[in-house]
Amino acid sequence: MLLELEKALTQADTPDDAVTTGELADLLGVGDAAIRKRLKKLSKTGRVVPVRVYRESLTGTSRLVWAYRILPEPGDDTGK
Repeated sequence: MLLELEKALTQADTPDDAVTTGELADLLGVGDAAIRKRLKKLSKTGRVVPVRVYRESLTGTSRLVWAYRILPEPGDDTGK
């Protein structure tokens, strides 16, 4: 389950190395609630960093939204 999140992050095409719950839900083909549940479990490991990023809204304007960066496991030197 958590590996799914990490794999999805490597596939995410985002300019700022962070993904929204909606972007993750689309990548994994699940609902936003399922993503939030998985992120909550992963956040207990201290590896989830909430950040504000700009995304284009349906009206075409750029606005700040919450997104998440997932830090590598301790001892993982792959850089992502």
